[in-house]
Amino acid sequence: IIIVDLPGIQHAGTVKDAINNLIEQNIEKPETLNLLVSEAKQDAELTEAIETAAKYDPELMRTIRVLTKFDNFDTTETRDRAISIVKRGKEGIGSKTPHAINLGPHAVIS
Repeated sequence: IIIVDLPGIQHAGTVKDAINNLIEQNIEKPETLNLLVSEAKQDAELTEAIETAAKYDPELMRTIRVLTKFDNFDTTETRDRAISIVKRGKEGIGSKTPHAINLGPHAVIS
């Protein structure tokens, strides 16, 4: 097993394209398991990562969404949204498949 910890998707800066290309080069490989990790309250920031993963893994069979800091929310709205994502399972990360699978999303309480 080879584990590669990639930087997050960049939206600005001089290295934006290089980092985003590095991410895509790694996640496009069919033997890669993709972990999309973010704080549970920052769902909006993960949208582009989900779209990028779905580009190379359309059925999201090798993509796991991990929501961390599940005990730290700014509002009840963000808490309820995160709980809904976990309860919806695979549907919560954009799959067109109407059933949840064991791969995700997962909530981590620190």
